[in-house]
Amino acid sequence: MSEIVDKIKPNSMILFNESFAATNEREGSEIARQITKALLQKKIKILFVTHMYDFARSLFDQINNNAIFLHAERHNDGERTF
Repeated sequence: MSEIVDKIKPNSMILFNESFAATNEREGSEIARQITKALLQKKIKILFVTHMYDFARSLFDQINNNAIFLHAERHNDGERTF
């Protein structure tokens, strides 16, 4: 992460796919939250795929402009469409 942060510039985009999931959800969510907030302050665009509910929910509650949140549809019978 340190090498990426040293090289990335404002208006760049970074993709995270289940990053920080190798630890428990509480710790992974906190790491992801801090890194995401720092990158957003530097005007970096972020795409983040995650199953860490705490992380996603906290961003949803705090960030409401210029953010898009997507989740898999769930049918009435519980089947997912992803």
